[in-house]
Amino acid sequence: MTQSQPPFPQPQLQPAGITFDQYVEFTLEKLELREGYISDGGQNQLGFHLAVLTNMGLLSTGGKRVIFRFTGKNRTRRRGNCAR
Repeated sequence: MTQSQPPFPQPQLQPAGITFDQYVEFTLEKLELREGYISDGGQNQLGFHLAVLTNMGLLSTGGKRVIFRFTGKNRTRRRGNCAR
């Protein structure tokens, strides 16, 4: 029986946990700094980034404009003080 990949973590506005299976699947084994950017030597970083955003919560990441684009919510419902 083959084991399938766990679902990607789903970032929410507030911090949340991830499962152990998500941790094992999406945590990078090695991180490097290359020309100012974090690199993992070629691995897909999407699951890792989603896990970090899930743990942090989207509200802690900064401007509301970015948060609403990421979550697909209507931006006219809340007003942020982010630069336009």
